[in-house]
Order: sequence, then C-alpha cells, then structure tokens
Amino acid sequence: MRSLSLLAGVSALILFAGAARSEEPHLDLIRGLRAAGEPGLAMEYLEKVAAGKPSPELATVLPLERARTRLELALQESEEGKRVSLLAQARSEFDAFLKTNAQHPLAPQANFEIARLIASQAKEQLTRANRQEDAAQQQKGKDQARTLFEEAAKRLEAAGTQLQQSLAKYENPTTPEDRAVAKELSQAALQAQLEQGVNLFLISQTYKANLDKNKAVDRAMKVLQKLADGDSKNPMTWVGRAWLARCEAETQDYPKATEKYDLIAKEKGPHVEQAQRIAAYFRVRMLVSQGVATSQIQSELENWLNRYRAYHNTPEGFGAKFLLAFTLQNQAKSGIVVDEKTNKLKSVTATAENYLVRASALYKDLIDVENEFTERATNQRMLCILGIAFRRARDRDVSKLNTFDECYLIALVELAELNQIAADKNKNEPGGDEVDLEKERKTRHERVIRAIERALTLVKPTDLPKDILDARLLLLFSHLVVGNNHQAAILGEHLARSLTRSSRGANAALYSLQAYVNVMGKTATKQDVEEEDREKELQADRRQIRRLAEFMEKTWPNDGPTDFARYQLANLAGREGNYVEALTAYARVSPNFTNLAYVRNEQAIACFNLMKDEKVAPAVKNQWFQKISAELEKMPDLAAGAADPETAQAYCMAKLQLGHLYLNQKQSAKAEAIAKAMLAQLPKYGILAGTPQETETKYAAQALQIYALYTQVYDLVQAGDHVQAAKVYLPFIDQLKKDKIPADDSAERVRQAIRSLLQLTLRSSVQEGQIPRAQEMLELLKQASAGQGAATGPLVAVLRDVQAQITAMRRKDPNKLKDMVDKFAAFLGDLEKQKDLSSDVKIFLARGYMSLEKADKATALLKSIPPPDAKADDEKKRTYNFVQLSLVRSLRGEARALLPPRKERNDKSKMAPCLAKVDEARKLLAQMIGTPDKKGWAFNSLEVRRENIFILEDMEQYQPALQAWSQMQKPFADKLKQVPANKEEAAIRTAYFEIRFYQYRLVYRSNLQNPNQKVGLERIKGLAENIVKIEKDEYTKDFGGLSVQRLYEEWIESDEIIRKAYKEAGGVALIPADERTASTQTTGNR
Repeated sequence: MRSLSLLAGVSALILFAGAARSEEPHLDLIRGLRAAGEPGLAMEYLEKVAAGKPSPELATVLPLERARTRLELALQESEEGKRVSLLAQARSEFDAFLKTNAQHPLAPQANFEIARLIASQAKEQLTRANRQEDAAQQQKGKDQARTLFEEAAKRLEAAGTQLQQSLAKYENPTTPEDRAVAKELSQAALQAQLEQGVNLFLISQTYKANLDKNKAVDRAMKVLQKLADGDSKNPMTWVGRAWLARCEAETQDYPKATEKYDLIAKEKGPHVEQAQRIAAYFRVRMLVSQGVATSQIQSELENWLNRYRAYHNTPEGFGAKFLLAFTLQNQAKSGIVVDEKTNKLKSVTATAENYLVRASALYKDLIDVENEFTERATNQRMLCILGIAFRRARDRDVSKLNTFDECYLIALVELAELNQIAADKNKNEPGGDEVDLEKERKTRHERVIRAIERALTLVKPTDLPKDILDARLLLLFSHLVVGNNHQAAILGEHLARSLTRSSRGANAALYSLQAYVNVMGKTATKQDVEEEDREKELQADRRQIRRLAEFMEKTWPNDGPTDFARYQLANLAGREGNYVEALTAYARVSPNFTNLAYVRNEQAIACFNLMKDEKVAPAVKNQWFQKISAELEKMPDLAAGAADPETAQAYCMAKLQLGHLYLNQKQSAKAEAIAKAMLAQLPKYGILAGTPQETETKYAAQALQIYALYTQVYDLVQAGDHVQAAKVYLPFIDQLKKDKIPADDSAERVRQAIRSLLQLTLRSSVQEGQIPRAQEMLELLKQASAGQGAATGPLVAVLRDVQAQITAMRRKDPNKLKDMVDKFAAFLGDLEKQKDLSSDVKIFLARGYMSLEKADKATALLKSIPPPDAKADDEKKRTYNFVQLSLVRSLRGEARALLPPRKERNDKSKMAPCLAKVDEARKLLAQMIGTPDKKGWAFNSLEVRRENIFILEDMEQYQPALQAWSQMQKPFADKLKQVPANKEEAAIRTAYFEIRFYQYRLVYRSNLQNPNQKVGLERIKGLAENIVKIEKDEYTKDFGGLSVQRLYEEWIESDEIIRKAYKEAGGVALIPADERTASTQTTGNR
C-alpha cells in the first residue's frame, strides 16, 4: 500500500508540473522516486522499464539512471559491507556509461556522480578512522580518508566546471527535450557546488592541527558562499547557507553562525524545509561546542527528534540520537559515585538510573541500524547497563532472580564488563597477548548462557517479545563463542523454523549454519577416529549444512544471511570436486553480499579448477569460462572502499585469478595486462598500506606477470624458435639480476614462477647451444631454489623437460636427436669443470649423465658426495639416501653397458667387469635394506627393494625376475579390495597394480629377445590386448591409480613396438588426445 500511494503521489507531482517529455515519462518517475527518498522503488520501476521496449534514447540513459539509483541505495544502506559493495557496483556502472557515451549531454552529470561516490567512500574511511581507540591508528585512517577526499575534491571541481559548460549550451532551450536537459543540468550544477563545499569541510575533519583544519574550512566556505548567494527560492541555496553556518561554527565564529541559523529558521515555505532540518541539528552541535547547559541541549535535541520523526534514520537523525543519549548519560554522572582506587561503582541514584535507562534505549536504536555512531553507541550503552544493573541486579547469582528482565540484564552486564576489559586492555596493552582476553571472553559468555537460559524459564506475557527474541539470538551467539556448536546449531535451527516470516529468523539460521560449519571443521581435524569413520561423519555434517542452507534459500531468498548460505553451498560443492554445482551456487549470491569479494575470488578458483577437470565436457568448460570471466571483468573495485585489508585482498586476488583463467586459455596478453594494472593500482589502496596482505598481493601479481611471460616463451620454445624466445625473456632476466630474487617467506609464489621460467630458459639455452647462458640460468635457478632439495627440486624438473624432449625426438624426430644430446652433454661437461661443485649440482649432473646413458660419469659424481655426519638434519640424510639409490641405478647402467653379447656370456673374463658392477650394486642395496635384526633406512621401501629385481632384468634373467615380482605382489594380492574403502586399501591396490605393470613390461622385454620373432610379436600383441582390457574394465580403468597410469603412458610414449601393438588392440586412454582419433579410425578399419 505504501508503495502504491507513494507512486501515485510522485506521479501526481510529475503530472502537475507538466512533464516535459510526455512520450517518455519514465525518467521523471524514476527521478521523482529518488528525490522522494525511495531509491528501492526507483530501481524496481527502472528494471521494469528496461525489461520492456524502451526507445533508443531512453535505453541510452537508463544505465546512467541505474547507476545513480544504486548510488542512492548505497547511501541509504546501513550495513557497511553491503554499502561498500553497492558503491563499487555503482562506480562500475558510471564508468561503463561514460565509456560508451563520452559525448552524451549527461556525461558531465555522470562524472559528478562518480565524484560524489568517491566522496562517499572517503566518508566511509573517515567513519572507520573515528572508531579507532588508538590515536595513531585513528590519524592514520584519517590520512587515508583525506587522500580520497582530495581526489573527490578535484573531480567535483572538474565535474562542476563541465556541468556549467554543458548548461551554457542550453541557455535558451526551445524544445521540451532541451528544457528537460537544462533543468537536469542546472540542478546537478548546484548539487555539485554543495557536494564540493561539504567535501572540503570534511577534509578539515581529517587534520589534527588547527591551522591545517582552518585552512580547509576556509576552502569550503569560499565554495559554499557562492551557493548561498544563489536564488533564494531554490532549496539548494538554503542548504548551502546551513553548511556555511556549520563552517563558521567550526572556526568558532559563533555570532555569524547563529545569525545564519536564525535566518534559516525564520524563512517560510517548502523550499527551506530541508535546510531547516539540517540547520537545527547543526545548531545543537554548535551549542555543545559552546558549552551550553545540558538541559538546553537536551531540550533542543528532543524537539528535533519529535519534529523530524521521519528522518531518524538519516545522518542528522543518528547524530541527534547519539548526542541526546550522551547528554542524558552525562546528566546521570552527578548521581553516580565511583571508587577512585578500584574504579568500580559505589552508588547510583534513582535519578541517575532513569537517565541511564533513557540513554541506553537511544543507544540501542543506534546499534540496531548500522551507522557512523554504531560502535560508539555500543560502547556507551555497555557503560549505561553497568549503572542500571548496579541498582537493579547487584546480586549476580541468577538462581536467586525471579524475572526475565533481571536475568537478561545480568547477561548484558557480563557483556558490558567484557567490553570494558577489552577496551582497557587495548588502551594499556595495544597489540598485547590475546590468550588471556580470549579466556575472559569465553568465561563471560558462559555466564551469559546461564543468565539467558534462566531468563527464558521466567518469561511472562508482559515481557516484551523483542527483548525475548534478542535474548535468544544472544544465547545462540554466546554458544558459538564458547564453542558449543552442537547446541548453537540445534537451538538456532529451531528458532529459525519458528520465525519463517521474520528476517530475524534468517539471522538465527545464520548462527545455526555457522555452527554446523564449525562442527564440520572439528570433525575434519579429529585424530582419535579411523579415517573411514571420520569421512562418514563429514558426510553427515555436509548433509546438515546443505539441508539448512537450502531451507534458507527457500524461506528467505532475499535476505542477507541467505547469501552466506549460498556461499557455504558453493564451498561444499567445491571441496567435493563438483565445480559446476559450486559455480551455480556462487552465481545465486546477490551482488549486495557483504563478502562479495570473497565470493568472486572463490568463483574464479572454482572456474580454474573446472578448466582442469578432465571429466567435464569442453563445451561446459567454455560456457563457464565465458560467464565467470565476464563477471570478473565487470566486477566493481571492491578494494577501493574496503573496511579491512582481508576484503581488499580478496578483491585483488579475484582479479589476479582472472589472469590465471586467461593463461589457461592461452591468452597471455590479457593476463599480463591484469598483472600490470594490479601492480599500478595496489599503492592506491590505503587500507592495504604496510600490511602483510599488500605484500602477498604484490607477489601474487608479480607471479602472474612472470607466468604470462612464461607462456609466451614456452610457445616459442615449442616452435623451436629459441632465438626469438631469448629476445622475449632476456630483458626480464637482466632486470632479475638487478633486483635480486626476493628471499622472504611470503615471496615463495614469485620464486616458484621464477623457477618455472628459468627451467624453461635453461632448456632453451641448451637447445640453442648457448652454454654460457645456460650456466647463467642454472646459477639463477639455484638461487631461486634455495631450500629446495636437489633430489626433488627444480633442477630435477629441468632434467625431466630435457628427458621428455629426448624421448619425443627419439620417436618423432631422430635426425635432431644427436644434436640435442650433444648440446646437453656439452652443457653438463662445462658445468662439471667448475670448481667446488655442491652436492645439489653433482646430483643434477649425475642424473643428466644418466639421461644420456653415460652411467660411468654419473657413478663417479655420486661417489664423490660424502655421507652426512651423525648430527646432520633429516633433510641432509634424506638427500644422501637419494644419492645411494641413484648410485645403485648408475651402477646398473654401467653393468648394462658392460654386458657382452649372449654368445660371449659364458666367458668369465668378459663377464667380469659387468658382474663387478652388479656385485657393487647388490652390496650397496644390502647395506641400505639391512636385515630384520638390523634394519637399514630402506628396509620397508618397495622402491629400493625392487632394484634387486631390476638387476635381474638388466642381466636378462627374466624367469627369476618374474618369480621375484610375483613374490613381492603376493602380500598385496591377499589384501586387495576391488573398490577401496579408505586410503590404506587404495595404497594396497596401487602397489598391486604397479607390480602388475612391471610384470607386463618384463614379459614384453623377454619376448623382444625371443629367438622366434613371429612368436615374440604375437605374445606382445596379446600383452597389448591385456592392457586394453584393463582400461576397459569398470574396476581397473584407472590402471590402479594415477601414478601407475603414468608409468604405462611413459612406456607407450617411449617404445614404438608396444605403442603400435596397443593402438592396434584398440587402446585409447594411454595415448595423447590428438592421436586418439586416428587410433579409433584405425581400429574401426580393422
């Protein structure tokens, strides 16, 4: 009914005024609703118009109107997180309008609105600064606000000039359209003047020194004076005069300020009503600063609040309530006696109690609606409650109390005292240990629980329902604080289901949902249960969360807490690997969600994971990539007005994650542009200045930039254009040598990116034959790999790259193979000549020589590495264990190279060198493994034990080797489960099928040696068919695990004979995707 009556009223005003454009009344109605303080209705109507078929002219202007309406919604929004989100969204919409309509007559107005928006963000920052208890932190926040205010000042001045220039073009409008535009521009120009003056005044509030403050006020007065000298029938003129008087009062020119306030109060007519309301509030503030009697201030404030009841939830209304509450609280002080030694109350009079009760009620009103006074009101109300409780509930034993009000008051007193303890601790020990405070917090909330539980047993029909509901919600919150998650979950859900028609039911559901999430977190970290049982518990927890979240979506689809439910649903799906479901849930979160920055970041991560999910069809991947990348591209800057560093970082990481999405799609230029833009923008985010989040974000942006470069270089290296690749990466390398590789812990992300690039540049340099450059790359790689083990670190990754390339060349391009091998050997040879080689480099060289089948060189290098002393750390011991295992393998390599042809193997003298290497390898293995009585470090290592079987294979003793594999497999076969139920069973299954792989490979090798070549090939064909059966069987299609599948893939990739047999048998899973079509066609032809 209210909406209909308001629409009717606004429509009547428009018709009465005579709409300038009768064919397009929509804009008048939208603007009229905004002017009437109803941006919500304006947005609703605007979207309805946009969904219809607006004329091209109207369709052009609607995006601007949407942005203006969203800005007004933001200015009315009480919840800070939503307000910041709305401001960012509006800014994005203004920018979009200007991007496509730079020459539109209303473009200056859009620029003005952006300036207003920045000023609003500055006000947000100033409000946050004023909340700080610490003076230094408060001034730091004000300095950050001043930066935003100054930017807004420049934009407001420029926008005002633009508006005046545009208005000059419509000095004598002749058409209805021109008159409408002139009217709109004229009003905007006046509004720009006012905003400019107010913004300059607020700059004065950021200064500590009076001289700086007064200079800023003088700047404001010069602007406001021009507005105040305008048309005396224009409301803006009178508002300007009210603000001018506020400036004069700020400089303590009270007579002039009083004169203006009196002039405004005496004026008659609707044109002055807004100014009178503002001026009346400003006058009271002046009286306070003048030290006028509190009784007069109280009277003035009560008159203001009675007269302007409809404006209680405006900035002036909030200020009037806070001033009145504070005045009442001060009046109570004369009736309160405090012990000077203990700072505890000694007595409170009845009169003082009455004042405190009234003040507490006003503070409660301010707490219920978020505003600039919310935090101060919370703190002051707690002090009032302490005084009230001293008279009403001095006995804290709730078992002796007999009314709901008394028990509930005790609960509030506990919170009040906790608040006081926290304030004192922060004042006396800023940044001190939080352990004691956390212990006190839990103790106090335990008392709150006892008090409210008692209170709820004493409820009578005369008790206020609102207080009872507040008590129940506080009980839920206290259970959460204490860690009683099961109680909070059950009580919260019960309360929520009893309040399905109230938005406060959504709040109860939110507490319950958070409790269920906490329960799941506790379950995940349980140490005293079997993994299988823990997983069952986790599944039950997930069901509870999903059930309650879905209930919230159905019951309160438009309430803020429900967005948190959607967020949790998405997180659940993401953790379960169901990325499409996760992205669908994230998409349902409204743009006004307080934690929107986190949602966008999680969305981007889920989309990135989706791109890597092989089970998802390419079309689905592309659909989501297009959707999420578009969402992230148009995402408003949520860091510009963020209330905390974490939110600002979440926004930045979401943007950077977009860059990684582009990299995944081979769009490196876009990724690089995002990284550069973030590095340029980062210093402008004051909330991040000097924080760990700023450092982490900077490194993340640098890493993205490096990965974008990596992608460009990789494409050139793959194409064999190493010269052009060097031109691309060498400028970065030169800069890296100047800047040095960052060494702090938070830079690991950058170091990882640098290592990846250096591995690539090292390989490219080797292939190009640029050995000195390759050595330089290796030196840089060693610096970037500090702390990375040689056996598993980035040097090994280089070897893998080279080995993979040698394998590919051996099969696809044998003509280039010798050149590649010679260049890599030359690189290793030059590197080996260096003095004082570290163990890491020796291991790298040894593995490199092994890849070139130069086992003798590898053995010599490995033998030169000394064992660690008894006091060495575990990392050094593990590295030496790897050296020993590598030495066994190099000795095997030497033995293979020394193995004479079959016809000479009965000659002991010719077999002696080979057997000597075998004996040395076996002795080393025996030392590593040990005995049941004296176990070696590798006693339980299958990886080491199977080296003995590999020696049998090297010596072509296939039958004993096959028996040894079967013996090793038997314990796993006895415990093998077709469908593993836990990690232990999965590990047994993987071990079983890994041995199966080695058995197959052994059978293959033995048949290659079959004197009857035809029979040997037939058996290899049968072996290939068995492999295909594995991949087609429902229970073994994963080959026993990813690690086993990779063994098969490497075998198929490196050996042409088994590869051909496998493809002819219809194998698909183990060959690259680009070859599968050809394989399928060949199979079909058979």
